[in-house]
Amino acid sequence: GEVLHTLTGHTDWVVGVACSSNGDRVATVSGDGVTRIWHGTTGAVLHTLTGQVGWVEAVACSSDGGRVVTGSDDGTTCIWDGTTGEVLHALTSHTDSVLGVACSADGSRVIIASADNTARIWDGTTGEVLHTLTGHTDSVLGVACSADGSRVITASADNTARIWDGTTGAVGLQ
Repeated sequence: GEVLHTLTGHTDWVVGVACSSNGDRVATVSGDGVTRIWHGTTGAVLHTLTGQVGWVEAVACSSDGGRVVTGSDDGTTCIWDGTTGEVLHALTSHTDSVLGVACSADGSRVIIASADNTARIWDGTTGEVLHTLTGHTDSVLGVACSADGSRVITASADNTARIWDGTTGAVGLQ
């Protein structure tokens, strides 16, 4: 229960955090529009990532920390190289705020939840949209996916959660 490190440097609320499965990489996102990648053992800032406008509200990491995915209220999502801090893909197909992001353990699938009532499954390597998940009648607030990306779960302000086939984009259970 001891505090190992206090991560400081953001100038607005820190609204999201994610880490690699071994805790070596920690990513934080903030209302200051900045994403920071920290060393999980030392607490040192490894990378300060900028380029999204407004609040960066959502963050996820691949299990090895090699990919960091961030979503912003400007409707953009970025896939970053967690080692170098370089942006690999800037994803811009949502028409409203990005409220949640998730990625498969290996980073090959990225799932994005949006206030535009949709979620999208992206290829984390090529940055191409694979499937647009439609059917919710209100904002999609959160997403999760199985380690292998075969199942995607969405949670919505329409009082439902849905389980989707991560390969086909078809809805399964509600």
